[in-house]
Amino acid sequence: MIEVQFSFDDPDAGRRSVKLGPGRYVIGRHSACDITIADPRLSREHAELEIDDRSVRINDLGSSNGTELNGFALTGSAVVNDGDRLSFGGSEAGIAIDLGSDEPGDPGPTDAPTSPPLSEPAAPVQDPSASDGASMLPLFIGAPVAALLLLAVIGGYIFFVRGTPGVRSNRTDIDLPADTPDPDRDPTPRPVNSPRANATPIAANIDGNVGSTSVTQDGAEAAVEKNATAFLKKAARNDPRAFITGEQAKLAAAKVKALASSSGTAASLAAVRRSAGEFRSIASANGIKPDMLAAAALAKLNGAQGDVVATARSMAPVLNKLAIQVGNELGDDCLLMMAAYDQAAAGDTMRMRNMLQDLSTRESVSVREIRTIWYLRRVGKITEPQFELALRFLAVGAIMQDPRAFGISSEPAAF
Repeated sequence: MIEVQFSFDDPDAGRRSVKLGPGRYVIGRHSACDITIADPRLSREHAELEIDDRSVRINDLGSSNGTELNGFALTGSAVVNDGDRLSFGGSEAGIAIDLGSDEPGDPGPTDAPTSPPLSEPAAPVQDPSASDGASMLPLFIGAPVAALLLLAVIGGYIFFVRGTPGVRSNRTDIDLPADTPDPDRDPTPRPVNSPRANATPIAANIDGNVGSTSVTQDGAEAAVEKNATAFLKKAARNDPRAFITGEQAKLAAAKVKALASSSGTAASLAAVRRSAGEFRSIASANGIKPDMLAAAALAKLNGAQGDVVATARSMAPVLNKLAIQVGNELGDDCLLMMAAYDQAAAGDTMRMRNMLQDLSTRESVSVREIRTIWYLRRVGKITEPQFELALRFLAVGAIMQDPRAFGISSEPAAF
């Protein structure tokens, strides 16, 4: 039995290695993939490993940044050998292949013989005295059978290739987006970025059939992931590669749903748009981005009716101090600032900074991983209310990018 050891760099967990058996494995950034690599350089569905009993192949799924095999760009499908190096948009991976053996000491078949094969034994010479009728009998019997088999093959080819609607040519030179459905692999059309048919459904009815809720929920989470990523890039001082994972988007999607159902959210968004100039002025005076300030004020109001400009003005000095102590260079820094906001508003502006420094010296994980609300919550270093405020800030930021995508009749907030 073949066994494949696939090693890759995970930005959240460092170098990881997984064992794979025969099957197909989609590699990508989306949480629904078989192998998820939370690296923004990967497409949502970037590439696919095909493993059978004796070989491994890699296919690029129309990714944005491409796939490389041993430094060469992959244009279609290619065989992967033991020790080969893979690169998914710049994210490096390695592969080790153990073909195993059927019996001890059996090296198994090779791709090509290393020496010429031995000659086949010579066929025995037919006895000239054999009956002509006996020698011709198999020919008379076999000819009609062979003709019938040939007709069956030709008919099957015409039926399945030329006569079946929807069959397309197997071209590999067309550059399609990673999320374009493939009718050969997935005959039932599905929404963009939805999980594959063999993925665990989000919702199912009592008979086990996937309900419409799974499609709707997946589409909402994809919209949250897209818009929250765009928001973090705007809120941070300099983070063009900001991103959130599918699991993080799932958490934020619940907050988006709650905020979108509140009439106060739409009214506050309208107020932010009308007062965009004031937000720019207040934010500039306090060393933060207007997108950060507006989302912080909306998160503080939490869907309630209120004066969003006055709320922003009262929060700005505290956010200014946190930008100095915690930093606002990256999108994750902005989330940390919001998690620390209530502490700082109570006068303890350095508590978050000191905790992060302490963890950085004691923990074996990377500083980049430590400086996230996701890690701090996982190890119990921030409270649930702190995490909730930061998550609500992220959800509001996603809504600000495209309110109509979440059912809110309002235009995007632009500064």
